[in-house]
Amino acid sequence: MASKPKPIQRRREKRPPALWKQIEDAAQPTDPTNAPRGRPGRKTPRPRQKRPNPVSDRMRKARQEYERKKKAWFKETWFCCACKPIGIATTGLARRTPALATDLHHQRGRQGSLLSDERFWLPVCSECHSWIHDHPGEAREIQSDHHTNLKLIAGPGEWNTPQDNE
Repeated sequence: MASKPKPIQRRREKRPPALWKQIEDAAQPTDPTNAPRGRPGRKTPRPRQKRPNPVSDRMRKARQEYERKKKAWFKETWFCCACKPIGIATTGLARRTPALATDLHHQRGRQGSLLSDERFWLPVCSECHSWIHDHPGEAREIQSDHHTNLKLIAGPGEWNTPQDNE
């Protein structure tokens, strides 16, 4: 039995490059002094820049002190001071028992010395904290349960401004 002859392999003619490739090659500079460095057709890598320090040493120390104070403060303060007043203001009914405080609300802001100023800290649950930030106008009118002399948010002109000792 005779073996089957192998098919003749024809050499394919080399096709010209695609049109977009031809255009791209034509756009390449021919002058070697103006040619980009690196492999042709590739972008040259930018030199890596050193990233700036996102937090200064002074601010890092202030935040560490704040976290330490906050942890100790939450051991003493357990319940939300806004549940009852917000409930009365929005529905006319107060919650029977306030929720556990999970967030720390800064009544006057957190800028500078206000970050660690415990006089303006209010213990709030996450639901009330969201409400306070979503309704600042109404929150300015509501008195806190925790501090009888503090509103839930400072009034106009008092935000992020420290107050003298009273």
